[in-house]
Amino acid sequence: MKKLALLGIVALVAACFYRTPNSMFYGLRAITPQTTYSKPNISVAVNRAVIPSYLDKPQIVMRAPDGVEWQISEYNRWGENLNSLLQRVLADDLNLALPNSIVKPQTFSAESYDYYVSIEINRMDATWGKEAVLDTWWTITNDANQVIKRKKTNLSAPMGKTYEEYAQIQSQQLSQLAGDIASELARLK
Repeated sequence: MKKLALLGIVALVAACFYRTPNSMFYGLRAITPQTTYSKPNISVAVNRAVIPSYLDKPQIVMRAPDGVEWQISEYNRWGENLNSLLQRVLADDLNLALPNSIVKPQTFSAESYDYYVSIEINRMDATWGKEAVLDTWWTITNDANQVIKRKKTNLSAPMGKTYEEYAQIQSQQLSQLAGDIASELARLK
């Protein structure tokens, strides 16, 4: 009985010294584009991003080298809901690319804009040491809900070995996507 009690005490003391890793939280950031457009007097709303269910979680999702297995990190997470994060940062990127326009995330359906941008994420992941991918469909509609432009953008970049690099690369790719969308918006009206 003493051995069992001693074993229990040793296990309890060992548990006190075990420490789970700290969670790290990441975000995306707007990046100044290579090209800006001086299109004045248009207002643009960015709708909430549509994301696949494998991304609809706080954990950052990576693709295993075999291409079919997902690696979901319990301790590396997005700092906010991913579809809200994508909506907000895309609006910020578009504001940088279209400095004379009003671009903001659409938060109230009662607000009216000249154009609306919607993005559907097909893929947003990476494989360690290989590549990070951002594969999207995006749509520009007017205030009468008519489709003005619908296009697919598929971006990839070399991927390193850290989650911080992953967030930086996805920020750059989101900025490139915003550049594609801004060039189309600049041709309108």
